[in-house]
Amino acid sequence: MALDQGAVVRDDSAPADQWKPAKSVADFEKAMPSGTKILAYPRELPQEALTGAVRIPGAKLPGSAQLMLVPPQGLLLEDPVLAAQRSGGQTALVGGREPLSAGGNAWLQPRSMDELIARLKDHGISE
Repeated sequence: MALDQGAVVRDDSAPADQWKPAKSVADFEKAMPSGTKILAYPRELPQEALTGAVRIPGAKLPGSAQLMLVPPQGLLLEDPVLAAQRSGGQTALVGGREPLSAGGNAWLQPRSMDELIARLKDHGISE
């Protein structure tokens, strides 16, 4: 799954195509530690998006792999710190790239990922 790392940091000692993103993969790993519950609404990565060079390649993908991207409102996370501290009706869910409130107040009602998934299933949305 492709995830935009945001703007690059200008480095006048290197050509522009070698500038590095302001946020590293390690920054994302720290923000989303292993075990963080996420819900993604991915879309197939358009072929024209595959023209850029991969700077840090990971393990080789199987030939049948379908490359996906997540649109700005297509990533939700359950914050483990908020889940542990949650009191009353406060949600532990956060938007991965946009605030949940951008999608309307209904997204703020479930208090956990399990509640959100149950609500989506109740409305006919499944895996």
